[in-house]
This record gives sequence, structure tokens and C-alpha cells, in this order.
Amino acid sequence: MVVPPELPLILKEFSRDVIMANPQNIIQFSKQYFEKKWIEMGGGEIKEKKDKKDKKEKKDKKEKKEKKDKKKKRSSSSSSSSSSSSSSSSDDDKKKKDKKDKKEKKEKKDKKDKKEKKEKKEGAGEEESGDEKKEKKEKKDKKEKKDKDDKKEKKDKDDKKEKKDKDDKKDDKKDDKKEKKDKDEKKEKKEKKEKKDKKSDDEGAAHE
Repeated sequence: MVVPPELPLILKEFSRDVIMANPQNIIQFSKQYFEKKWIEMGGGEIKEKKDKKDKKEKKDKKEKKEKKDKKKKRSSSSSSSSSSSSSSSSDDDKKKKDKKDKKEKKEKKDKKDKKEKKEKKEGAGEEESGDEKKEKKEKKDKKEKKDKDDKKEKKDKDDKKEKKDKDDKKDDKKDDKKEKKDKDEKKEKKEKKEKKDKKSDDEGAAHE
């Protein structure tokens, strides 16, 4: 009796999977396990079952389609008489429908074009508004700088004027002092001269 060399490995893997899965129904688990292994190894019998199932499904679909086609033919043959009488009206309805569809498509296209134009315009407007904002900001900055320079210049002028006024007042005071001094000196000289004259007159009168 010969033991296949792969049997110990298969049993080892199977035992490990059974222990890990711990199934309630070991026989069912074993069936599914070995079927899966068989498919992985390219087994033919289970593959044949699958092929049979696929063929059956295709056959069922084909039969359903044939039944449907037969039913459709019957309904079309029964309504052929009525359809011939109403063919003209159906053509008119079809034309009206086509016309309506074209009109709706045109309206949709017009709406889409209008929307795109509006979006483009808004986009351009946003760009313009961005440039305008930038220009306004630059103007505002320039104006603020100019106002600042004007204020500084005015302050400098006021400071110079104030200093000049102070200097002028000082000069005026000096002039006033000098003028007063000159007046005092003149008055003093005059008094001295008068005294001298009076003295000389008194001396002349005494000699006489």
C-alpha cells in the first residue's frame, strides 16, 4: 500500500483550517473546502457543472426571448388593421413629437449658451473689479501719502513762522531797550548841559 507524497501536506493544511474555522458541521465544511481546493487546482468535474449551469441559463434566456418575440408578433399582427387606419395620425404625432423635441433641444442649447456668456461676463467683471480695486487702493495710498506730506510741510512752515515771530519779538525788545537807553543818555546829556549852562550864567552874573 503506497501513501501519496502530497497526502500528509493536504491533511496538515485541512486540519489547520478546521481548527481555525471550528465549524459546527465538519462534513459540510470538508465538502466546501475540498471543492474549493479542486477548483484552485483546475479540477474538471466541478468546472463542467458550472459550464452546464451556464448553458442552462443561456437556454432559458433564449426561450424567454423567443416567447417574447412570438407574443410581440401576435400583438403586431392583431393590431395591423387598426395601425393601417391610424398610420397617418401616428405619422402626424411623430412629426409633432420630433418638432417638439427639436424645439426643446434648441431652448436647452440657448439656455446653455446664455449661461456660459453670463459666466464669462461675470468672470470678466470680477477681473475688472479686481483691477479697479487695485487702482483704487493705489490712489488711496497716494492720497494718504500726499496728505501726510502736506501736513508735514505745513507743520514745518508753522514751526518756521513761529520761530521767526519769536526772533522778531526778541529783536523788537532789543530795539526798544536800545531806544530807551538812547533816550536816557540824551536826557542825561541835556540835563548836564543845562546844569553847566546855568552854572556858567551864575558865575558871569557874580563877576558883574
